[in-house]
Amino acid sequence: MQTKKSPHADLESKRGIMFLIGLLVALGLIYAVFNYETPTPTYEEATIDIPSEALEIVEINFKP
Repeated sequence: MQTKKSPHADLESKRGIMFLIGLLVALGLIYAVFNYETPTPTYEEATIDIPSEALEIVEINFKP
């Protein structure tokens, strides 16, 4: 039986290099994920002045 596929369309000859490119991409992604650092949030100190008239003491009674 004759092969009808042209030699230029045969991907078996490029199988090894495509496998190595896939490994390189996978290892690059793994390296990037392991070196990724989440940014730490920065908090600023804030002072709030609440007048004592605004504070109300409320008594809470719980019935058992």
